[in-house]
Amino acid sequence: MKIGACDKVNVVHLLSGGNVGGIETLCKDFALHSVQHNTFLFLWEGGAVADEMLQCGIDVVQPGSNRKQYSALYKKVRDICREKKADVVIAHHADPFSHFALMRLKREYPSLGTVAYAHGNAADMCRARRKVLSLAKKILLKRSLNRADRIVAISESVRESLLTDLGVSRSKTEVVYNGVDASRFYPAEGNAFPVRQWIYVGRLIEEKGVQGILKALARLKDIDYCFSIAGDGPYRKELQKLADELGISGRVKFLGVRRDVPDLLRQSGIFLHMPVWEEGFGITVVEAMASGLICVCAGTGALPEIIEDGKSGYLVKEANSDALAAKLREITALSEDEKQRIRNQAAERAKFFSVERFTAHLDRLITEVRGTETESKI
Repeated sequence: MKIGACDKVNVVHLLSGGNVGGIETLCKDFALHSVQHNTFLFLWEGGAVADEMLQCGIDVVQPGSNRKQYSALYKKVRDICREKKADVVIAHHADPFSHFALMRLKREYPSLGTVAYAHGNAADMCRARRKVLSLAKKILLKRSLNRADRIVAISESVRESLLTDLGVSRSKTEVVYNGVDASRFYPAEGNAFPVRQWIYVGRLIEEKGVQGILKALARLKDIDYCFSIAGDGPYRKELQKLADELGISGRVKFLGVRRDVPDLLRQSGIFLHMPVWEEGFGITVVEAMASGLICVCAGTGALPEIIEDGKSGYLVKEANSDALAAKLREITALSEDEKQRIRNQAAERAKFFSVERFTAHLDRLITEVRGTETESKI
């Protein structure tokens, strides 16, 4: 059912910061397509995506708060929710303050709709530098998710982890797959397929498994390829050192953070993604598929929900460099017709994860959380 203008819901989204990241970009895409009145509250800092949102006319608020002054920040959040006449508040990041605020707002305003968004598996949401902090975070998140009106999981893999590790209710947990904007991610024109141009897009942290990709590439000395890495993070220096040690630094390009990812994908032929953790979704994988790339990914987490192995891409079930190297040899040996078939089916599969489908699903859930009342809940 299409939502009319008079039925729009006032939604306040809580995010830790507005720098470049999958969650932040997803929120921007949602704001551009949503029928709701959305306000994005960046708790600690702004950033490139927050600036882009402002330029697009999206309602962005940055309270500029001190991380150590939770009480003062909560009052700011509460005042902003009052000012925006919030009907629904959504906590996106897994930072403790967002979920503390979500629970306290619900306690003060019982009719306020609250949504806890799980953008990753439970183990990753509870991750912290020290074991005692991880345990405390787990206790807080478990309490927050179980007290929220609804829980959004970005994949079946994430939902199952929430059920198993945090004991959430299946009945109030809904899977809302992330979406990709087809106006930005689409195949290059013409028949030329740069099969030797391989790419990874994402954060450079150990859990993303780029080190395993480099080790696999070192086994392919007889194959002509160039591997580009778009992204940055604390693990970059380790990866650069590893590329040198493996003798493949001349074939590997570290591009840093890029805002022209759609163009980079259209100039590439194979997309590699081999996380060592249980990936909650894999938005960059869908972006690559929508761009007509052949994706080779780990067969773990939510990735099997995205890629149909051997049809719209390839899954490497054995998490080792030998298996990845063997799969890449197999792909480069395919006929041009076979490569084109995989590319076409990848682009077709990506349509299921469209930004329009994602936005309509989340808009409907928000409307359900608000209920039938039309007055502000706060």
